[in-house]
This record gives sequence, C-alpha cells and structure tokens, in this order.
Amino acid sequence: IRVMECDLCSLNSVRAFVKMYNEEEDRLDILICNAGLGWSPPVLTKDGFNSVMQANYLGHFLLTNLLIDKLKKCRPSRIINVSSELHKGN
Repeated sequence: IRVMECDLCSLNSVRAFVKMYNEEEDRLDILICNAGLGWSPPVLTKDGFNSVMQANYLGHFLLTNLLIDKLKKCRPSRIINVSSELHKGN
C-alpha cells in the first residue's frame, strides 16, 4: 500500500499527482476515492468550480479518467468510491 497526497480542489494537483505516479509506479491494482468536503459556504476553486463539487466529484472523476488505462493494464483491478450520508443533513 502506498499513500500519496493529492489536492482534489486543484485539477493541476490531480494532473501532477498522476504524472508523478505514472513515472514512479508500474502497477495500480486498487484506486480508492475517499476524499470529500461537507457543507460549506460557497467557495470557488482556482479552476472556477464550487469547492464541494470539485472535491467530491470533479477531482475524483479526473483522477479516475487519467488512471483508467493503468488500471485496465493491471487487471483484475478495482476502483472503490467511498461516499457518506452527509447529503441527508445528519
């Protein structure tokens, strides 16, 4: 298991993360998307998106899209998306 930092509120950070990962690692067997923001006042990221939407969806989408070819090469690979019930307001 390798843990690496990636700021999902920055699409440039996601791209840099994938570039570094691809240069340093040959395999990717499991991608766990387990980051997110709760309710917060509307704040725009440097990319121009709502920070909650970018951290909870757009960042994971870009990360997965950029890593999908490596995941396909390492079959049987897995993508695990973790969610919460925060949207219910509890």
